[in-house]
Amino acid sequence: MVRRRYRQLMREQKGAAMIVVLCILSVFLALALALLLASSTLMQTARRGVEDVRCRIEASTFADCIEDDLEDEDSSLNQYIRQQITEHVWEPGAAAVRVYEANPAGDASGGTSDNGPADKTNPAGDASGGTSDNGSAGKTNPAGDGSALSISMYWEPPAELGTADRDGSALYLTVACAEGQSDHQVQCEFALTCSGSGENEVWRWYRTRRG
Repeated sequence: MVRRRYRQLMREQKGAAMIVVLCILSVFLALALALLLASSTLMQTARRGVEDVRCRIEASTFADCIEDDLEDEDSSLNQYIRQQITEHVWEPGAAAVRVYEANPAGDASGGTSDNGPADKTNPAGDASGGTSDNGSAGKTNPAGDGSALSISMYWEPPAELGTADRDGSALYLTVACAEGQSDHQVQCEFALTCSGSGENEVWRWYRTRRG
């Protein structure tokens, strides 16, 4: 009788011990899942932060390249804008905005809005401006794989002067970079300064605002 009671007590103790072990394992499993969720959240936050920083850097760098080209009267971008304006191909106003896009691969494909001809990026991959077969000024995509760059711009003539005089015209340009769930824009305004006359006339665009 005593032995039977002893065996019964031992079986009950083993069952209770197994329940305690299972409870401890459940606690450790819950802690492991919480750590896994926390690490996943931290990784997503860090990746988003990297994308944000990369977009800001790439958009700012690309805007710097465009600014350098606009200040150089011999650059293809400067010459293209001058030709489009003086030949009345590109009308003034925000309604005539032109959008140039560079695909994530950074090759020589791209496009514009319906207001402008198709644009081409620079397949050479350097920071200089290129020109497509239809005369559109092109830019390389410094963002590389994973990022997409686009440029939108329009111009306005000086309000106090006639349409034939372009000195003092304003160029409004927006560079946008998008990667993943992040995007960043750099907005710039440029003022035109014309010197000389006729074939010797020189056009230079100077930045007046950047934000």
